Amino acid sequence: MADTIRRAHLIIWDEIVMCVRYCIEAVDKMLRAIMQIPTVPFGGKCMLFSGDFRQIVLVVPRGSRGMIVHLSLKSSPLFPEMHTLTSSENMRVRAMKNDPRVDAYGISYPDYLLSIGEGKVPTTEGFRIELPKCVNVFHSSKELVETVLGDLEKKSNDILYNGSHHVLYSLRQPADFMS
Repeated sequence: MADTIRRAHLIIWDEIVMCVRYCIEAVDKMLRAIMQIPTVPFGGKCMLFSGDFRQIVLVVPRGSRGMIVHLSLKSSPLFPEMHTLTSSENMRVRAMKNDPRVDAYGISYPDYLLSIGEGKVPTTEGFRIELPKCVNVFHSSKELVETVLGDLEKKSNDILYNGSHHVLYSLRQPADFMS
């Protein structure tokens, strides 16, 4: 493996914002050792990191905001050594703008998401935002299921309907509700 790394001209690491800075720093130390260049970041290897700091926050179970910031790449001593390139246009948003469903409620959903990421949407003290009226907020699993899937009791014997609709949950409790 070390020989393959030595021969590599470029190492690409996607979704870098999801990584704890110590993971990145460990790779840095490993590459310095493999390349036998201890004074140059990543042993002199050209590293291409990609990711959108506005898209997703590093996941730290029960982590405070300060802890999350401390563990992010931007807090690493390596970050100032990196050259940052910024995309001038969000390609996903551009693709969504051509979708006729985007402005169905008189709001450009992609532009709204970008304005949240750029800090342009006013927030309360708890960093909460007010959602547009077209966004549905559900207060129970039952309300969500009834709104999205309709009356399941009437459709329970419809094989075509049941095979084409799914609700995914991340926790066991709502899944038990569906059983």
